[in-house]
Amino acid sequence: MPLIVLFRPLVTAATLCLTLAPCSAVPPLEPTWTGRDTQLIIDRLDLTGSDSAEIIAALLKDYETQWVAAREDLRTRTSKGTPVGATIEAVHGFQQHQTQLADVLTQNIDIILGDQRTSWQQLQNEMWRLRRLKHGRLTGERCDLSSLLEQFPLLAGEADPEVILRWEAGIAPLLANREPFDIEGPSRFQYLVMDGHNEEAWEYLSEWVEIRVAIRDLTLQTIEDIAASMPPDRQVAFRAAIASHVLPFNPRRRKIDQLVSGVRQGDTIADDTLAAIEGIYLEYLHAVADLEQSRQLLERSLQLATMLSQMQRRTGRPTKVPQLQQAQLENELALQEHAAGYLKQMCKLVDSPLCHPTPIRKPKQQSAPPQPILHPSGLPLGETPDGGTSQPNGQSPLPAEPPNPEPESPFPGG
Repeated sequence: MPLIVLFRPLVTAATLCLTLAPCSAVPPLEPTWTGRDTQLIIDRLDLTGSDSAEIIAALLKDYETQWVAAREDLRTRTSKGTPVGATIEAVHGFQQHQTQLADVLTQNIDIILGDQRTSWQQLQNEMWRLRRLKHGRLTGERCDLSSLLEQFPLLAGEADPEVILRWEAGIAPLLANREPFDIEGPSRFQYLVMDGHNEEAWEYLSEWVEIRVAIRDLTLQTIEDIAASMPPDRQVAFRAAIASHVLPFNPRRRKIDQLVSGVRQGDTIADDTLAAIEGIYLEYLHAVADLEQSRQLLERSLQLATMLSQMQRRTGRPTKVPQLQQAQLENELALQEHAAGYLKQMCKLVDSPLCHPTPIRKPKQQSAPPQPILHPSGLPLGETPDGGTSQPNGQSPLPAEPPNPEPESPFPGG
């Protein structure tokens, strides 16, 4: 079998591990709850001084003790020299045991609560976000909307609390479904690919990505719902506030954006000129709004398609990457054309270095002479009349070194 065929599983597994999550036999492990959460739970549920507080402290201590024991058992079973397949199965067993321990703990706490059950469920949802959102890979998959909205000065009637509660309640079970993939996914997927189980690897990857997309889409849709409750000018401020956290695919800062920013900050432009530039810029933003929206959708789609493309090729499935790349190129060219046209209008009103084309730097000419073709002996090959190469001509390709006036002796102390 050709070496390249044997090498392909390595390339596919390595590429997808970099795309999805870091690969390792035993991933970093963290418990769902720890003893440090005892006071947090008691305070949130307003149980200070009650018998329930002591019971919760005991339940958390028991959970943590069992979790640590399970982790140590896993380390023993996955010590150096353990086959990869056995290691993956051990991690899978640990993951199931961890889920069972957490379920028993939350159910036992729920039993002793009364009116605090709603607060307890909200706290569980919050812990899922704190622990698992950070492992997202897709755009918007790792965004904690609740925390971001606490930092944004919302006005009355904006961001209905029910919208946020629905997001919190919907994101928690999705994160719970993704957790097994976060813990054992990279190693299991790599093992399936290396062992030649391509169809099984594809199904595993597809299920994993489907959960990721569900988390991303729920967050992005909630953002749209919140923005829809705001007046247009507030929508712009809201999107700008969350853009760096949720929508990294921001409109690119083009020359026209830089020119407008500079004009706004300067104090030498007449008011009527500034108003005219603002009018042109507003017209430009409206003209490219649909193109910018399409660009964000294309980049998100390409992000997802790239994540799947390697396994699609390995299993004979079509990939959308080439079509998306072509659409992305056409979209970018259209955006550039609009930006250049409106920038030209502005440059009739103001003079700016941004109005002049940037000179194209020519690459420097190579000053060094071409290197001779060398024979395996290290000597150059002479050219024959027919353009071929002859045997070594006996001349070294290296320049002669001047003789050392004080040659060093190869012997110590010589």
